Amino acid sequence: MRCANYLLIITCGATLLVSGCADAPKRKTASKPAITAAKTPPIAPAAPAKPSAQQERYTKGLQLLKTSQWPAAETELLASAKDFPRDSGPPTNLGIVYARTNRKDLATAAFTKAVALNAGNAVAHNWLGVLAVEAGNYPRAEQAYRQALQADASYGKAHLNLGILYDQHLKRPQDALKEYRRYRDLGGKDDPKAAIWIAELEKSAPLAAPVTPAAAPSASAGGNNSSSMTPAASAPKPATPAATSPKPAATGPGKPVKLNDKSGT
Repeated sequence: MRCANYLLIITCGATLLVSGCADAPKRKTASKPAITAAKTPPIAPAAPAKPSAQQERYTKGLQLLKTSQWPAAETELLASAKDFPRDSGPPTNLGIVYARTNRKDLATAAFTKAVALNAGNAVAHNWLGVLAVEAGNYPRAEQAYRQALQADASYGKAHLNLGILYDQHLKRPQDALKEYRRYRDLGGKDDPKAAIWIAELEKSAPLAAPVTPAAAPSASAGGNNSSSMTPAASAPKPATPAATSPKPAATGPGKPVKLNDKSGT
């Protein structure tokens, strides 16, 4: 009986506890407002940067150089050399002005300064080769042309000038033929003079001497065998045909170079 009353009390307590939990007021949670993306105004494209006065002056100097206005071009390029003292473009173009106006010492100094600033300036190296040829310093010319090609192996004018040097001054026809062919392959296919020079050198190249078979051995009356070798006949060397087109003096690039340009034209 006592146990039954105890169970009844526990059961009622549990019922009250459960009921109390069920009747407890619920906490109201504030509803979060919907998040809306803020409207971002479209970004206007940035205006192109206006070239500086120094850059405009250099561009003007290049235009004057292209139109062979030498005194005006020299004035602008001298100022550009001061504006951009670490770039090899201004001294290279100044050197072209000096070379075109037959001031070779100034031209040599300008191109030398250009390659000191940028050893990869093929145009300046090529011009130093041109000036060395005009001064009769052929070893120096070869060195300068090779430095130009080391900086830019695809620089066709340096191949052409090196070919002329080998052909006309150093008398190395096979080396000249190699450089002419390289110039042709790099874009000189439409150069009729180069085509003539290539044909001339190909015709004048020495022919390989044919080998005559050895004579069959003959038995002597004394029973001793002896053999004789007929020497190979040497083919007559064809006469070198007269040049149908004289080789011009080496020429530099016709276009100006940009600031610190490695390959030039």
